[in-house]
Amino acid sequence: MVRHQDHASHHHQGHGGPRRLLSGLVLLLAACAAFLLTGGAPARAAEPPRPFLAYHASWYEVQTSVAADTSLARLPGYITHVALSFVKPDLVYVGDLDLKGTGLLYPFSGAVLKQAVALLKARHPAIKVLISVGGWGYFGWDKLDAPALARLVRDLGADGVDVDYETPDPACVASGDGMACPGDARSISVIEQVRK
Repeated sequence: MVRHQDHASHHHQGHGGPRRLLSGLVLLLAACAAFLLTGGAPARAAEPPRPFLAYHASWYEVQTSVAADTSLARLPGYITHVALSFVKPDLVYVGDLDLKGTGLLYPFSGAVLKQAVALLKARHPAIKVLISVGGWGYFGWDKLDAPALARLVRDLGADGVDVDYETPDPACVASGDGMACPGDARSISVIEQVRK
């Protein structure tokens, strides 16, 4: 059998002529280009994933008495933060997982909600569960009850608070490079109260 010298079976024997030389040159050029593009630095480790916050609308949750059946407990792993929405700033919460005066509209008990939070965290240990206070329609910022909010966070096994500060008539105006609103001082005060 006669083979041409550029046949693939000859490449392992050191044959191959111009094609083999050309492919080696292309490989060398690609390596040089990669070196120049990275500045000669070694490859960096992959960047951590970007935060992904999802608001969990309490009014859309399924009615159940089993925590594992809730949509909250079954959220996907790519979510890094979930905000349980929405708690009234002027919530009434004395404890015992009684959600009636909180503004949360989950169609099940606070005990089921606490279990759903625990199941979610067991499935995705890195996820942070936040209680979202405010939102459109909950404007009782003058009567913010930060201690009650802290009790709710603790009792549900949540990790913190998301402040969704909104007012019915913000009356904001363009100011320099940003916006200025009459409620700016109050929003700063709200953040300070929640942080205590």
